Amino acid sequence: MLQIYTRKNYLKTSKNEYVFRSRNPETLSYENIITKMLEYNSTITDADIRSVISVLNTMILRYAGLGYTVQTPFGIFWASAAGTCPNVKDSFEPANTENDHRIILHCRLSEENRKMINDNTQCERVSSGYIIEPEIVDIAKIDSFGSEIKTRTFRASGKFRIYGEYLKIDPADELQGVTAAGESGTYKVAEYNRVGTSIIDGVLPADIPAGEYRISVTAKPGMDRYATSASPIVITIE
Repeated sequence: MLQIYTRKNYLKTSKNEYVFRSRNPETLSYENIITKMLEYNSTITDADIRSVISVLNTMILRYAGLGYTVQTPFGIFWASAAGTCPNVKDSFEPANTENDHRIILHCRLSEENRKMINDNTQCERVSSGYIIEPEIVDIAKIDSFGSEIKTRTFRASGKFRIYGEYLKIDPADELQGVTAAGESGTYKVAEYNRVGTSIIDGVLPADIPAGEYRISVTAKPGMDRYATSASPIVITIE
C-alpha cells in the first residue's frame, strides 16, 4: 500500500500547517513485471513480452527524439528543452557538458488512467514520526576544479553532488548508498567525497555504460529499517 504521512509545511502561501507526503514501501522490478504479465495471460511467452516492451521503448524514445508527442495506451510522452544562455541567439547544445542545456522526457498519464489511479490506489495512514525518508531534491555535476555545474549529463567516473533531506548514509554498510538504475542495470557508487544530511558528493562507477539512469539513495533512518528514495530526475551518462 501507499503509505501516507504528514510533514510540516514551510510554504508561506499555503493554507494549512501540514502537507501530505507518501512513500512506496515496495518495488516492482522489470523482471517482476514480466512475471506478473505471464501470470496474467499464460498464452504470451516471455520472449514475446520482452520483444514488445523493447520495441515500444525504442519507438517512444525515437519519435520523442524527433519532436513527436507520442501517444501510448498508458500516457503521452514528449521531449522538451531546458537550460539557460546569456545571449538571445546562442545555440542550444545539450551534448556540451559545460553548460546546463538538456533534453527532458516527460510523461503524462491519460485522463482515464489518472482517474483510475486516483480512485483505486490503496493507501494506509502511518505515523509521521516514524517516516524520516531520504529525499533527493537536485543533482549536479562537479568538475575537475571542484565547481558545481547544473547539468544532467555525466561521464563514467564523473563527480556528482546530490542535494536533499535525510541523506546521511553509512558507506561501510553494503545496504546503504547511492545507486544509478537504467536499462543496462543497477550500478552502486563506491567512492564518496562527502556524506552529510543534506549533501552527498561522490564519484560515478567507472564501468557504468552510456544511457539514462535514475539515481536512488538508500539510508537507514531507524535501528532496523532501511529506506530508499528514487529521484524523479533522470541523468544521462555519455
